[in-house]
Amino acid sequence: DVSHVIGQLLLAEITVRTPVVHWGANSRFGDGGDANLFPYFFEPIGEVDIDELVCSEWDYFPPKWNAENLHDNELNIWEGPYSRMSALYFLNRTERVAISDFYTGVSDLSPWIPPDHPLYGESVERLYRYLVKKYLRPSAAIRKEIDAFYDQRLAGLPYISVHVRGSDKVKEQSDLGDVNDLYFTVLDDYLRQDPECNIFLFTDDNRVLKRFVDHYGDKVIFTDCDRTDTDDGVHVAQKIDPRRLGVEVIIDAYLAARGLGFVGNGASNVSCMVVHLNDW
Repeated sequence: DVSHVIGQLLLAEITVRTPVVHWGANSRFGDGGDANLFPYFFEPIGEVDIDELVCSEWDYFPPKWNAENLHDNELNIWEGPYSRMSALYFLNRTERVAISDFYTGVSDLSPWIPPDHPLYGESVERLYRYLVKKYLRPSAAIRKEIDAFYDQRLAGLPYISVHVRGSDKVKEQSDLGDVNDLYFTVLDDYLRQDPECNIFLFTDDNRVLKRFVDHYGDKVIFTDCDRTDTDDGVHVAQKIDPRRLGVEVIIDAYLAARGLGFVGNGASNVSCMVVHLNDW
């Protein structure tokens, strides 16, 4: 979800448009209500909201959208007229409002930055970090939780951050066991060079947590959050508040970004996002 927003923020910069971010009732991290969820997790981007874009006299792109249906959550996303619209279709459009509801990443857009644009020639890595630094800031309530845990458990301690996927990731990454074994090779080598260093671990799997604590003992520091003991993802557990799940991911990611270094799973969206949160 966040990576989609970042890609569209780049599109807004390329096309000189005012970005408006709206996470509606179909968000995985929402409670099913109609309120915009983005400000629940991050500081609002700009001062315009979706209601200010509803005007019968304005034109919209793609034309499946209009002033009457702008609040709809599922409108020909995968099938039907103007479904699966890549961000490339939005370049050089003249309509007053452009609506993107299909994923396009920064890497897809970077070759289309015009030569006279200030971001022309920047690497994908630098583009992500520029956009994250400019736009992505956790909400005040979440920042308070991040700072509280850091002050209590991590301030003054040298630590390396480690993100390990477990649970349902094994269903999409067949070599997950080998990848997770490799963490210990990397960390053991690092700790031989810096034996005073601690480990800030964040994972969705209690079995992974136990394995790290058994191996590294009290060097392992972690937050109190929802995890699973099975191969089912935490996001499918009905007992978990999806909004809280999103908050916990953000807290862990931003605590990780304060570490001396980072070890993660390159096939994980969370790991890849942490890479963008700091100039490692």
